[in-house]
Order: sequence, then C-alpha cells, then structure tokens
Amino acid sequence: MNRNPALFLIGPRGAGKTTLGRLMAGHLGWPFTDADRLLEERTGRRIEDWLPADPAGFRAAESALLRELVGRFEEVVALGGGVVEDPANVELLAAQPRVIALTAAPSVLVRRQEREPRPALTESSLAEEVRLLLDRRREAYDRAAHGLWVDTSGHLDEAFQFLLQTAGRLGCLNC
Repeated sequence: MNRNPALFLIGPRGAGKTTLGRLMAGHLGWPFTDADRLLEERTGRRIEDWLPADPAGFRAAESALLRELVGRFEEVVALGGGVVEDPANVELLAAQPRVIALTAAPSVLVRRQEREPRPALTESSLAEEVRLLLDRRREAYDRAAHGLWVDTSGHLDEAFQFLLQTAGRLGCLNC
C-alpha cells in the first residue's frame, strides 16, 4: 500500500497555517501537527519566551524537529514562519513532494497578528517587521514550496478552496 507523504504548510506568522492546516487535516482524515506547539510540548518552553531569549537554540530545536517531521506520512504539518531562516531547512523542504507556502497581504498579516500578539522578532513596528520578514524570507518560502503559493487574504472558505486545489495539484489524496 502506498503511503502519502506529509503535507507541509509554510509562510509568515498570521498567514493561516494552523487554521487552514486543521481544516485540511479534517478534510483528509489525517492528523494535524503544529510544529511550534509540538516544540513547546516537548521542551516545556513557551516560544514567546524562548525565541527572544535564545534564538539560536530555538532555531536548532526547530531544525531538529523538521528533520523528524519530514519522515512522516499522511499528516498535515504547519511549520513556524522562521523555519526557512536556515538554508538547510529550505533544502530539506524543497526535497519534499508536498509543501505549500501560505501568505496574505501585509496589512492582513498585521491585522491578524494584532489579534494574537507574539514576541517581536525585530526592533521595528509590527507593520515594518511584517514587511522586513516577508522581504527577507520570500525567496526561501518560494524555493521550499517550488513556487506554490496560496493567498489567504480573503475569506477563510475561499482560502481553503484554493488550498484544496493547490494540494490537489500535488497529488494529495482526497484533496
């Protein structure tokens, strides 16, 4: 019996990786994993505290978890927005058959992040941070996802339908 490789969702904070990932997992009947939550469960450390205090340690743990997750099957995995900061992670993701990058207009990302505050990753305002991180990571997201993007700026149902279509192009079972 052929097993379906995991489907990975990448993209910036606020793009909808967790929300859409849960919907996709439910649609497929697969388990859902939020990599950030899994890291917190395993380490007992909150990312909100860990990342600002020890960015290198956090990124190393994130990379180790990614190396484990790429071996999974029939699972939807939402990765942290900064996983592509490590070029080795980008290469590892690019070697996977099912990676989709989610994004949204910067103003939408800002609005979503204002509703669920997280630690700042730069010294800039939230709007400037969103722009800086998008600019810095866009090429890495694009490479990791082989140019497959889903814009989640609109209504959730619309974004989910587009995600289903995009995943279907990857040969996703039941998409």
